[in-house]
Order: sequence, then C-alpha cells, then structure tokens
Amino acid sequence: MSNRSIPIDLSLVVPCLNEEAAIPLFYEEAVKMLDALMQSGQISVYEFIFMALSHFKWV
Repeated sequence: MSNRSIPIDLSLVVPCLNEEAAIPLFYEEAVKMLDALMQSGQISVYEFIFMALSHFKWV
C-alpha cells in the first residue's frame, strides 16, 4: 500500500443570509487557503456554493 495522497475535488457549501459585508472577506481568505492546497497537490479543484437559506439546520 502506498502513502501517496490522491488529490480530491472539493465543493465548499457556504450557508449565508444577510451576510453581504462578510462574504467578500470570507471568499478572499478561503481562496488563499484553497489555492495553497492546490499548489501542494492536496486538492485538484474547488468550487464555492453560496446558499442563502433562512432556515438552515446542521444535521
């Protein structure tokens, strides 16, 4: 068995409601982190899914 890591595709689901002021800062910081993960080969691709939900419940 090999210790080699396989890069993953990452979807980041971001629940948000009335967060207009915070989203640009969150996005900017998250992209820095995700780009670093791509550079290191830990992830191969990423996407953001922003969901404006009024009744979001973590399961």
